[in-house]
Amino acid sequence: MQFTTTSGSRYEIVDNTVRRVNVDPDLGMRGDDIALTLHNQPIVEVGFPVLLITEPLSSYGPDSYGTANPHANVTERLTTAVVSITP
Repeated sequence: MQFTTTSGSRYEIVDNTVRRVNVDPDLGMRGDDIALTLHNQPIVEVGFPVLLITEPLSSYGPDSYGTANPHANVTERLTTAVVSITP
């Protein structure tokens, strides 16, 4: 399944992984285009944000918020509201 958010980000969930498809290199985030292990079963509905709990992203280096905690067990990413879903 793929879904797109109001910010223009596109995510792909396959089996127990999620991948943020980087559609604009200038708006990249740490972990883009990498299939990350999901630690939750996210609820994806049009009009609502999605909470993604993944493996820690600290090993992928800093992003626009700085360097992630190297001792973190998970990363929580809350998307903007979903605008479309593709099975």
